[in-house]
Amino acid sequence: MLRRSVSTCAVLAASAFLASCTTRDGASDQMTQDVETVASELDCASYYPLMDDIYGATEMRGEICVTTSGDFVNVRAFPPGTNLSVVLENWVIGGDIYLVTGSEWFVVGPRDQVESVHEVVVDSSPPTSEKPPPAAETTENARVTDCMQLVSSAVAMSITDRDIFDESLPQLEYTAPGFSELIERPSIRDVTEKLVGVDPSSPGFASQLSVIGPDVREFCRSAGG
Repeated sequence: MLRRSVSTCAVLAASAFLASCTTRDGASDQMTQDVETVASELDCASYYPLMDDIYGATEMRGEICVTTSGDFVNVRAFPPGTNLSVVLENWVIGGDIYLVTGSEWFVVGPRDQVESVHEVVVDSSPPTSEKPPPAAETTENARVTDCMQLVSSAVAMSITDRDIFDESLPQLEYTAPGFSELIERPSIRDVTEKLVGVDPSSPGFASQLSVIGPDVREFCRSAGG
């Protein structure tokens, strides 16, 4: 197992992913603590922090763990009161992919990896290959999620296929008024410019792109979104 010399929180802070971030000692960010607690039980050869869920209405912290055998394990943590059945709705669970949940977090991956979390982390569920029954999502959250999926996909397209993005921009602006201004925000441009040429299927791409989450959520929660 890779023994981390720095915490996920420190990686996030060093990468300017979080405006403020503390380690587990006196931590103020419970989601980051949950991610650290869960991820510390995984056999990670490399790991990629996620600042936010760029495709969902609910704020998130997470990590993509690549194990020594090359498997992917995903850790996600959410604010108190989050209904995990809602955020898990679009995840694929089953076959060789298992799920363990806590009160506000979950881990998805091979059984041996998620089982190691369940054996150590108090109040976690046993590994399962089935998702919890879906729960109804509020109309507002569904609207924000739809908006974030559209906007974040468009931001990614501006990196991976600029020609198609440029052709689509008028329609994007019509569908999501204010998008043209959002894509030019320094906080967004800083991310998109750094990701040009990075493999979009790589965990590093997802990690760096996760920085746009707060900007996109703010946009989508506003009247312009």
